[in-house]
Amino acid sequence: MEEVAEKLRQNRVYRDPKAEMEVSTDRLLEKVNDAGTPIYIAILPTAARSETDNSYEKLAVDVARAVDLPGTYMVISGREYGAGNVGDTLPDGRATALAEQAINDNPDDPTAALLQWVDGVSAAARGEPAAQTSGGGGGGAGGSIATVAVLAVLLVGGGALIFGARRRRREREAERQRELEEVKSVAN
Repeated sequence: MEEVAEKLRQNRVYRDPKAEMEVSTDRLLEKVNDAGTPIYIAILPTAARSETDNSYEKLAVDVARAVDLPGTYMVISGREYGAGNVGDTLPDGRATALAEQAINDNPDDPTAALLQWVDGVSAAARGEPAAQTSGGGGGGAGGSIATVAVLAVLLVGGGALIFGARRRRREREAERQRELEEVKSVAN
């Protein structure tokens, strides 16, 4: 995990050489560097989840924690991914919604989907509406088509990850519930 975090601190787009997903990282890095907001993308092999009991959600959270920098993250492991926000760069759920839109708009091109996602995150961070168009043409075929299709199904099925602010909100809600129970028990 620390190796991936170190790579992302040096270069905000990292693709493990063993990763199954093929994307144009040069174009992606250029777009990320021009985004005007911190964006981190890690493209990892399925085997990377072995450290997290095969949980891509936990992998995404662990990578973001290891990087230890605020920003919007996309961590892809094999055919599954987590997209989320650490800090207050985007509203809750926005990174995931933008990922779903990008995948739906570019079902056969993971590079274009990621480029569109970066454009959407950049626009959202500036308070602008995200463009509804493709993030760029080119590349992508073969196994990556199935990869993007599986990612879209996972998002629709609720497999998306939102970390950071959502976790804090749940903790606050749990604390309020405990306080309410305490008040009820005193009142009785």
